[in-house]
Amino acid sequence: MVLGGDRGGLTDEVRAKGRRRGLKVRLARAAKRAADLLPLIESIRKAGAISLQDIADGLNQRGIPATRGGMW
Repeated sequence: MVLGGDRGGLTDEVRAKGRRRGLKVRLARAAKRAADLLPLIESIRKAGAISLQDIADGLNQRGIPATRGGMW
């Protein structure tokens, strides 16, 4: 059992390396999601959306969840 404060023997260097790798993964996922949404957003704009709220409404109407699963 690990009690509070136990870092599991990881050094600061190892933790920093893990944070950098995690950041790379998060950035790659965000870039892929943006690329996947771009055609939808362009379609919504071509349909007449002129504001960010219009785009958000269009995504919501299409059932596209925001990054954390909620509404835009």
